[in-house]
Amino acid sequence: TDEQSSLQSGSCRRESTGSVTFGLPADRFLVRVTAPGFERATVGPFAAGAALEGGLTVRLSPVPVLRGVVLASGEPVAGVKVQLLAAVAANTHYMKNGFLSRVRNDALEETETDEEGRFLLTIRSTGDCFVRAEHTGYAATEVRLVNLDLAHTPPPLELHLGVGGAIEGRVYAAHGGDPTGAIVGISRADGHARTLRVGPDGTYRFDRLTPRPWLV
Repeated sequence: TDEQSSLQSGSCRRESTGSVTFGLPADRFLVRVTAPGFERATVGPFAAGAALEGGLTVRLSPVPVLRGVVLASGEPVAGVKVQLLAAVAANTHYMKNGFLSRVRNDALEETETDEEGRFLLTIRSTGDCFVRAEHTGYAATEVRLVNLDLAHTPPPLELHLGVGGAIEGRVYAAHGGDPTGAIVGISRADGHARTLRVGPDGTYRFDRLTPRPWLV
């Protein structure tokens, strides 16, 4: 909101005791608290120089978490970006980058795998979702989760990365013209369309593609 856009921002992490200490800003401020396995909480806004000598207690409500592991050739992979993405409702026309998409734009949750390939995503939304994993050198992979709710903890997931497939071809300009600069786009309706420009010979190739039908 316009009111919130003028608030001073900053961040800090909790200590092992669960408490945190921060200096009071000179402007109005909110206190937002985010922790894995809990709902987010926002308190305030507080006036500049607000008297908080007694401290501030924020109570968080627990929510389910989704645990999983990302593997490649049977071995765990560290540093993989894992996202929880909301599915587009059935019979809804949703476009992203010029292509229809079955996935909403912004990730509901995002994390990276640890040294053992493990990840944890907090479930703060309901409905159908996708868990997407991507890492340099691999094709992205995903799993669809149906009817997530806040009353049940989903079973652990295994996501498997591979090199994927490829699409290649050639663009021919009408009447023997020069195809240089023609744009080729491909999509599998996952919100991550890819494009490139062809050279004088009109050829193109896309590598590391998730196995699935693609639109060219």
